[in-house]
Amino acid sequence: MAPILHQDPRYYQLGRSHKFFNRALYAGTRPIIGRTDSGKTIPNYAYMIGTAAAAGLTQAYYPDRNVGAGQVARAWATSLGGSALGDLATEFGGEIIQWLHLPKYE
Repeated sequence: MAPILHQDPRYYQLGRSHKFFNRALYAGTRPIIGRTDSGKTIPNYAYMIGTAAAAGLTQAYYPDRNVGAGQVARAWATSLGGSALGDLATEFGGEIIQWLHLPKYE
């Protein structure tokens, strides 16, 4: 969806020069706030539509008793939340590794 809607699907870290709260808020909102290819901030239509379509497609192989709009909405929301957690891990992961004194593998 990102190429069709001319959106940049990548996550860019804010980094240590920003306050913790600003970084956490930024990372947590990236699944719903995105950027165009030119850098303008807009709703992340590509990700939201793509995950909604994927959540809808999962209904094709579930038994009838587990199929419904509520299941689709739950799967979609879970995808958004999981992506937000992943972005938080990306934003703060390097610092957590340093804090724990673990070797960083690349």
